[in-house]
Amino acid sequence: MSRGILQLEMEELQWNRKMLMDHMGYRNYRDVNAFLDILITNKHVTCQKDGKIEWFRSTGPGNIWLNAKKEGNNKLLQSTGEPAAGDNISILIDRFTSNWCGRIPLAEEYNKFSRSFLKARVPWLTSDEFYLFGCNRRGNHKVFPGSNAPLNGWNPNSAGRTARNRYLSVDLEELLSQEV
Repeated sequence: MSRGILQLEMEELQWNRKMLMDHMGYRNYRDVNAFLDILITNKHVTCQKDGKIEWFRSTGPGNIWLNAKKEGNNKLLQSTGEPAAGDNISILIDRFTSNWCGRIPLAEEYNKFSRSFLKARVPWLTSDEFYLFGCNRRGNHKVFPGSNAPLNGWNPNSAGRTARNRYLSVDLEELLSQEV
């Protein structure tokens, strides 16, 4: 079942009991619940609640793409030389938060609503061709062609289509590691 969790995490960063049960082909929660209880007790899986739903993420090598792996002069390195607690998403948030035009700060949104953040904000953090509230991650402003409304989504030109295709074809772990 642990192999199934690693396969599931290649598709989804966070998962719940139902997603694991469907992925593994189980018909009841009894086996899934017992296995997850063991993983939580041994601290192999972290659990986050989003309303009534519990979301899980492995703490081991299956979750390696979120760990900071930047070499050279890195401010995230502690005095021991080990990477500090942080992940690629946090690095990107720190890098581009000054250009954010939304009402809720990116770090706060990621901490409180991490699942929806991954779907809604990762394109903005990983591409210069994605605009939210008329602003991209570099601080460039753009309005929707033919109107005065701010552009929300991918730039409608060929560079935007290329960036969108790249975002859709590359899995999230690879995309985040390329951007950091």
